[in-house]
Amino acid sequence: MKSFLIVVIAVASAGFAGQEREVPKDSVRISVPGCARGRLFIVGPRAEHEPGRSDVPPGKRFRLQGPREILDEIGTHEESMVMLTGLVRKSDMTPPGVNLGGGVRVSPGAMPGSSPGRNSTFDTAIFDVESWQPRPESCPAK
Repeated sequence: MKSFLIVVIAVASAGFAGQEREVPKDSVRISVPGCARGRLFIVGPRAEHEPGRSDVPPGKRFRLQGPREILDEIGTHEESMVMLTGLVRKSDMTPPGVNLGGGVRVSPGAMPGSSPGRNSTFDTAIFDVESWQPRPESCPAK
């Protein structure tokens, strides 16, 4: 009976130890600094010593989704930069268009009457937020 109890406790504690969820095959877990404006997140510059993905360019836009409590907490820090960690689809990490090689990529133009400056959904990927941390830097004025 004693060994059964030990096995039950070990199995139960193993479930609590692995709180980080598994990354789906079509996604990648990233950590990026930036500024949140409501449910929109704009990637900011990364310091060289920071961990995470350096291939996410500053200015890349993400639409935030995740637990409401976390998104509400992030929303209270709109004037400060935050570091977000979460899941993004791999297909959203590649620039749009066709790679012709040699650093040349051809992508379709914007629809008539739209531009990245006026349309916040232009090239916006989904960022499924798992956690966040405040950063000391301030966000640019709105």
